[in-house]
Amino acid sequence: MSLELQVLGGIDLRDGERDGYDSILSRPKRLAILVYLTLADSSAYLRRDQLFPLFWPEADEEHARAALSQALYVLRRALGSDVVVGRGRDEIGVDEGRLTCDAREFRRLLASGDSASALERYTGDLLPGFHLDGPEFERWLETERSALRSEALAAALALARSAETQSDPIQARNYWSRALEIAPDSEAAAVGLIAALWRDGRRSAALETYAGFADRLSSEYGVQPGAELERLIARVRAGEISPAAVPGHSRGEIAAPGPGVPAALPAADGQDRRRRAWRRVAVPLTVGVAIVAVAGMWWGQSDARASRLAFEANQDYQRAWAAWETNRLDSARHFLHGALEQDSAHARAWALLSYVDLLLTTRGEGPAGELIPEARRAAAKAIELDSTLTAAWHTDATILWSHWDWNGAADAYRRVLELPYEATWTVLSRADLSALLADLGRCEEAWEVIEPYAALPPVERTLGSSTAISRPYLCRDYSRSTRLAEQTIAAGDSSNRVLDLLFLSRLEAGEFEAAEQALELLRGTTGGHPYARVPEALLLARMGRVSEARRLVAALEKEDPAVLFAGFYRSTSEPRAGLYAAVGDLDRAFEILKGAMDEKGHVRRLSSHPLFEPLRDDPRYAPLVARMGVRCRRIGDRQSCQPIE
Repeated sequence: MSLELQVLGGIDLRDGERDGYDSILSRPKRLAILVYLTLADSSAYLRRDQLFPLFWPEADEEHARAALSQALYVLRRALGSDVVVGRGRDEIGVDEGRLTCDAREFRRLLASGDSASALERYTGDLLPGFHLDGPEFERWLETERSALRSEALAAALALARSAETQSDPIQARNYWSRALEIAPDSEAAAVGLIAALWRDGRRSAALETYAGFADRLSSEYGVQPGAELERLIARVRAGEISPAAVPGHSRGEIAAPGPGVPAALPAADGQDRRRRAWRRVAVPLTVGVAIVAVAGMWWGQSDARASRLAFEANQDYQRAWAAWETNRLDSARHFLHGALEQDSAHARAWALLSYVDLLLTTRGEGPAGELIPEARRAAAKAIELDSTLTAAWHTDATILWSHWDWNGAADAYRRVLELPYEATWTVLSRADLSALLADLGRCEEAWEVIEPYAALPPVERTLGSSTAISRPYLCRDYSRSTRLAEQTIAAGDSSNRVLDLLFLSRLEAGEFEAAEQALELLRGTTGGHPYARVPEALLLARMGRVSEARRLVAALEKEDPAVLFAGFYRSTSEPRAGLYAAVGDLDRAFEILKGAMDEKGHVRRLSSHPLFEPLRDDPRYAPLVARMGVRCRRIGDRQSCQPIE
């Protein structure tokens, strides 16, 4: 059975029997080498030295050759020696009979004339969100990505026009829509879809499509739609009867959207935008008006340059967003600086840069003394350019919290919630405000803030199920957190964090048998992950079997904390300290917490997490929370904390 490599609209490698190729999928350079060998030239072998500048640009030939040999060894061991093959000592390639690829199949179907089937294989951009630190490979990837997108767009446009010629309006409309989905800034696709909707009598839909297209061009590239689309939408707005509704009009007469629509895909969307910019600003060259003509030419070129730079800046911004979403913060920061070099007024790039700098600091991946001020400056610049940007205000609020201005941060998060809704940042602000209130012991307010997102399935991917479950857990409402966790699992989300919270809620409620059942569920989904022994130690300690729990914790000390807690916690200090507190080793727990405070300046759940309960009567506890700008006292089974003025 041949292997299947998916690189369009997603990244996957499988063979029908198993899909566990983590040794390749989790290593960007190995995956990039496999993709390059598969797509660069599927009809021939490649010389090894062709790969050196793409993947090891700074290495000498000897080290690059050794690194490539090692990478090929791992690929062959994982895929089989008959997938990545060689010819002589210096040539390598991929056996197409053993490895199929959706991008290669897309091009094969196009070449055979089966455009409809090819379009079904094009499920999105090549290697979405993928990044490798290597300028030559990045250039190749962007070129290949653009070429595949253009080929898919050309196929969709041709199929739409063919469907119109064959008097199939529904199919035509579907293909026009598909074309605009592939290339949201393609004016040919926009004109075709708007004209098709208009002909069908769907005037409102045509107007909405135009509004979305025009807004996108304006906000992302700083240009306006071309003259042909403007003429078409003027007719739609004027309420003219659509051509399809006029007696005597044949389908053949209305097959094409208009005389100005190109019959084939433009050479490049960037060139198309430059031509439109020129038409808008250049004064027609006429004999005897040389000065005006030269001025028009200069302004046209200037407008084209500005349009190109804005387009390239936005491309870098999109790459940065994809890198941020896949947790590659250094790459995101690199692309954001690139975007701002080309367009210093890109407000959204400033806003995202501010948040990335903040995340690098909070995760210990950058110096706080440098990045926090940079984050504040970037947020201020974004707000200066656009005072409605929720990303910038969210970052500003989070920086206030990192400086232990609890009340100022709460007010700033609430300000974000008053701004126009923007999925990612509105949700993050709601989650952070809820966490802040829970850490202060203001549990009713914390639940009120997060409750709109407690419905299942989660309203927003950014938030995730575990956030809503954790709030009642932190506030000792274990029955509610257990119920939410069970509902989440029943809805199909059995993620590690959800199962862990189910276990912890049952453990804190004293339901040891139910906690053990939750632990079994967790073991079943972690596939031998060492973290499963952490809740086992907690359960043993709570059941009074402290000696066994301590032996298990001693064994866990041999594990790398970053590996032990991967997929469960972003920071290792909190769960480690909670584990030692649970088995009664308070000295070790405080040592870990103090180290975290010295390094990062905070332990977010120190005042609220139930696992820290054994520490709260110790005299070392109050000075620690005071370093976070709060004083806490026990009220019932909760901590109530007040910011230190």
